[in-house]
Amino acid sequence: MPRFPVIAVSATRIYLFSGPVPGQETFAVLPREQVRVIHGGNAMWRRLDIFAADGGAPRSYTMMVSGLGGGRKRLERLVGVLRSR
Repeated sequence: MPRFPVIAVSATRIYLFSGPVPGQETFAVLPREQVRVIHGGNAMWRRLDIFAADGGAPRSYTMMVSGLGGGRKRLERLVGVLRSR
């Protein structure tokens, strides 16, 4: 995963960008129905794992988020969106 990934979620797809501002092409586009999301961590660091199996080899994307500066709340909102279908 890039150092500052951006994850955008639509009704049918998950888009992964490599920079803090999505000014370039995505490095991964995942169908939502083929993705499993696992999150966990502690008060300081939160972890998001996105597992995708789209017919080929299974892929995993892991993102670590600092609990400082509102990162935990943003990650919890993202997980909520990813889990709603």
